[in-house]
Amino acid sequence: MGKSYISINFSSNNYSDKALNVKINTIVESLTGNETYATLAADVVTLKAKNDVFGGFLSRMANGTKMLTAEKNVARKDLEDFTHVVGNRVQDISGGNEVLLLSSGFDLRRKPAPVGMLDMPANVTVTPGKQSGTMIVSWDVVDNAYNYVVRTTKAPVTESSIWTEMHTSKHSLLLTSLPLGEPIAFQVAGLGTDPRIVWSAVVVAYCMF
Repeated sequence: MGKSYISINFSSNNYSDKALNVKINTIVESLTGNETYATLAADVVTLKAKNDVFGGFLSRMANGTKMLTAEKNVARKDLEDFTHVVGNRVQDISGGNEVLLLSSGFDLRRKPAPVGMLDMPANVTVTPGKQSGTMIVSWDVVDNAYNYVVRTTKAPVTESSIWTEMHTSKHSLLLTSLPLGEPIAFQVAGLGTDPRIVWSAVVVAYCMF
């Protein structure tokens, strides 16, 4: 089992002001007296103080002015930044142990699910390049592909066809030194974490100049 990691994203997209105040209280309570994180005792005191300041602004926001709102936002940013610091120290001390991380009050970062086999590249097109003997192959982006492979061979394609392969991280590729006036077969596939490769339909084109 690999290391686990905690989430230290406490932005307003993830936590409302009230939810952040409650969450930091949970972290403070979980770290207080926690022997695993005994070296963070001073940090926990500081974290509680910053959260108390932030909570004090929240209690006054019902009739708040623009100045009070601005001060509350500054306090929130200060709280978020220090929570990041504490979170990173928790991560280091835990060594990525899931049980120890959970005892800190922080939430675990969700582990990415396996992507599986990628889709077949769609809309593969082959157009002439600007120089003699060149063609440009392009296709639609394949979700979760970190690279692409383009292969060519003489057409028509048979079981004994010998393919030449080229790789690119983009969704187009300029091919050079192609034979003039001969039918060429092109195929494209996306590469991901799954070892299975799904080739596009064969596209046949001629390099005419």
